[in-house]
Amino acid sequence: MRTLVANYSTWQHHRVELLKTLALRALSPVEPIEYCKRWIKGVDPNSRGYRKTCIEELAKATKLSKTTIKDWGEGFESRPSYVLHILAQADKLNQIRELVGDSSDSQG
Repeated sequence: MRTLVANYSTWQHHRVELLKTLALRALSPVEPIEYCKRWIKGVDPNSRGYRKTCIEELAKATKLSKTTIKDWGEGFESRPSYVLHILAQADKLNQIRELVGDSSDSQG
């Protein structure tokens, strides 16, 4: 039992240290394609429907309409620069949720 408590305590300490590191790390801009690669799980980027799923995920993260995001082009190359910063914030929040074990929707 003691070993179990010690292991749990070490694990909790490790998670707290990871959260501190993540919180202090400067935000780096995140491109829409990169955001989708990181946070769309279980869907092959080459599969039919991936772009639609990516647009839906970007709409959740940015609170912009799917139509607006579709207008950024096939590879989202015409996206406005401010979106990179919104996605950086969403990316960091997703990382924190992952560390603390929050299974709620990525932005919902």
